[in-house]
Amino acid sequence: MSCRRAGRQCARRQRGARGVAGANDESNGIVARQSGFSAGSQLGRSATKHGEHMALADDLDEFFEKRLPAQPPRPQVRPIVGVDECMNHPVVRDRLFELQRARHVQYVTPCWYQVREDPTGREVLRAAFPSPANAMFFPDSTPVKHTMWSDEQVLWQLVANFQCGDGLFFVSENLRGDPAGIWRLLDSAVKPRLARWHLGRFWLVVLWRKHGTSYVDYAAAMSRIISTHSPAPGYSAQCL
Repeated sequence: MSCRRAGRQCARRQRGARGVAGANDESNGIVARQSGFSAGSQLGRSATKHGEHMALADDLDEFFEKRLPAQPPRPQVRPIVGVDECMNHPVVRDRLFELQRARHVQYVTPCWYQVREDPTGREVLRAAFPSPANAMFFPDSTPVKHTMWSDEQVLWQLVANFQCGDGLFFVSENLRGDPAGIWRLLDSAVKPRLARWHLGRFWLVVLWRKHGTSYVDYAAAMSRIISTHSPAPGYSAQCL
């Protein structure tokens, strides 16, 4: 299944879960690249008004053990960068889009979406920030209050990109150690599975922003790492 086709299915299931409309399925930019195998069962629970914990272990095992081996090796495909909501900062975004324009990365994608209200009053699921390849962001819409995108959904939105490339970067500053937080989920759920099923080619590098590091300094360090990174299979993380 192509990234575009799977992405369209993801978008349809996401909006169907809550009765919200989706972007143009044929022309969307970011979700067309989000092909996660479990988009229907996992991402379809997105943007709910009350958070819902999902049992990750069995689904992640199936994803890493059965779905990833079906992907053809893509050694020449540039890495993908996923952005956590807490890193939705213009300095970071601008530097990432510079890396994309310089062809150091395949694309930059938010790992969360928003329920927004368009001028007609209709609730729609939209990408969380605009990007050069993103046709799903509409500035005339406004966020709907009291909706959320859980850290488990951020994780699924991130790992789904393995179906479009062998290497991922993830930028975040969410270093809280709460059980359902992204730091703990990555360390306890994704790290051991990548160690077991990386197949010699899949890798994820997490670049955390430490408290006290300015966004300017973080963006500069992040840019150096991404533009010069030598891939090594598995999971690794750095605090910048």
